Amino acid sequence: MNNAKFYLGIDIGSTAVKAALVASDTLRLTACRGCAYPTKREGTFVTQSPHDWVSAAVSAVRDVLSTTGDTPCIAGISVSAQGGSIFAADRDREPISDAVSWMDARASKEADELYREFGEDIYRACGWRLSPLDDASKLLWLRKNDPELFERAAYFMTTADFFTGWLCGNSVYDPTSAAITRLFDIRTGKYNDALISRIGIEKSKFSAVLPCGKSAGTLGANAASAIGLSPGIPVWIGAHDQYCAALGSGITRPGQLLIATGTAWVLFGVTGQAEFSELHAAPGVFPNICGSRNEPKYGVIAALSGIGASVERYAVLNGRSLSDSDAEAARLLQSNLTSDRAYTPFSPCEDGRGFLPHAAGTGIVFDKLADAEYTQKYLGLLEGAAFETLAAAEKIHAGKDLSLVMSGGAARSSLWRNIVASAAASQGWRLAVSTERDAPAYGAALIATAADGADISDVAKNEATVPDAAYTEYLGRAFRVWKENILIG
Repeated sequence: MNNAKFYLGIDIGSTAVKAALVASDTLRLTACRGCAYPTKREGTFVTQSPHDWVSAAVSAVRDVLSTTGDTPCIAGISVSAQGGSIFAADRDREPISDAVSWMDARASKEADELYREFGEDIYRACGWRLSPLDDASKLLWLRKNDPELFERAAYFMTTADFFTGWLCGNSVYDPTSAAITRLFDIRTGKYNDALISRIGIEKSKFSAVLPCGKSAGTLGANAASAIGLSPGIPVWIGAHDQYCAALGSGITRPGQLLIATGTAWVLFGVTGQAEFSELHAAPGVFPNICGSRNEPKYGVIAALSGIGASVERYAVLNGRSLSDSDAEAARLLQSNLTSDRAYTPFSPCEDGRGFLPHAAGTGIVFDKLADAEYTQKYLGLLEGAAFETLAAAEKIHAGKDLSLVMSGGAARSSLWRNIVASAAASQGWRLAVSTERDAPAYGAALIATAADGADISDVAKNEATVPDAAYTEYLGRAFRVWKENILIG
């Protein structure tokens, strides 16, 4: 590999940093290494140290560089970053406080206060609704509860602009990261003066916003020394981690949809316009990365909160493991029970709360099918999760031929793949499984390759999943019944 050229992607995630190398000749992921960092939790307060982000990044980058044998030729660097974490910094943009994590929920009163004043205006401006987890609400909380720190701060910084600045000395970030703060208006490409004024902050305390894939500068001497590279390497503006994950999974054009599975499931699609509906929308990495650079594309995000957690909770409450439950449910399917099952799959909701607005207040709980055996109920829970996913997909791409890509933990389960693939096939859609476990870091590296002129439209290698024909027919009928009984409004 001595003569090989690579691109480096660095993903500052919610609990760990990952560093990925992409070979310039194949555009494939060559290696990826990670390093966890601590998170401090006290009640609703969740904080992290920006210095820990840097330390973890140094370890992860040095580790991944070591996989090449000698110091590799790095042609470009880009960053994937968690959104919604913010901290106070001095005039040198050095942290003077811990970062309030996106997981921190201390600002519930402030979020309510801002929503009463602005309503849906913020959503229409940035594609994200006000919530206790957003930066705008947290900054208002800080002004009320720590006015000394609020006034002392020369800057307020997010993960994306801080780490980009650490790399190259130029603290800038992209519209996907800026939009999540709720302080940036994607329609105008400028900060929201009304909201910033209401919070009581000077606009000069926020970093400049530039398109993804634009130059942020070059690797500075201090950062270069820390990670074991030479200064002067181009640093390209990256994107929010969900956008990078989509890019690393091959989601680059309308008609494609990523299903990222985990504790929550997140759906990510691409559209040619900023379509604001019940689902979140914000500008994607696509304007300067894929397709025509003169035709902006946007990302559309639907968060199905708690699917993975609810399934696991149901198994644990019944004294079962997920692996055993999956195996039992798979055997149930193989017994041809699908031909005469008399019950309807149900939504995996806790305490009657749905994942989407349509399910809220329906009272769908775990004992919905009290007369069914555990394995039947478990299978119904998984099918209900698939139906929630289909309903969200319909909202994102109504009436369109869809190509779905599944990633994350559920994608590694043959049972989950069969359920989602067969449910998708009942609507005429196709499902593939992402082969990349480190999609955000891979996506960040791809941004660097694209900025350097590479075509990354079709680089992701996903494995097609063949649906079960009989199961597809059953799920098509069941989905119609499910929508009639559960999907309201």
